[in-house]
Amino acid sequence: MVLDTLQFKGFMMKNLKVIAIAMLFTSMSLFAANYGSMSTDELLNLRGTPKTQQERNALHNELQNRYQTMSQEQKQRFNSKPGKGMGQQTSSKGMGQGQGMGKGMGQGQGMGKGKNAF
Repeated sequence: MVLDTLQFKGFMMKNLKVIAIAMLFTSMSLFAANYGSMSTDELLNLRGTPKTQQERNALHNELQNRYQTMSQEQKQRFNSKPGKGMGQQTSSKGMGQGQGMGKGMGQGQGMGKGKNAF
């Protein structure tokens, strides 16, 4: 009887894991945006907002499919960087990380030949 109870618990734990994984995948598909039902302008306004790579790819693919039917203004918005509207100028000034050779302050531990070399 004790063995039956342990086997049952093991069986239930395996099934719970499978159910949890299935629910995770189902919920991911439920929360994915249905870009096909949105207007082109709505899609263009969403650029730069999707959180996952999968959502970004889906949005981009939907916009690519609509490119031939877009107005000239929509094409310009599509070809611009996400988050920057038409006619807006942005400037960015900041502390960049430079590249180059710094001043070496090392302690040269090389194998050079000095006065008393071989």
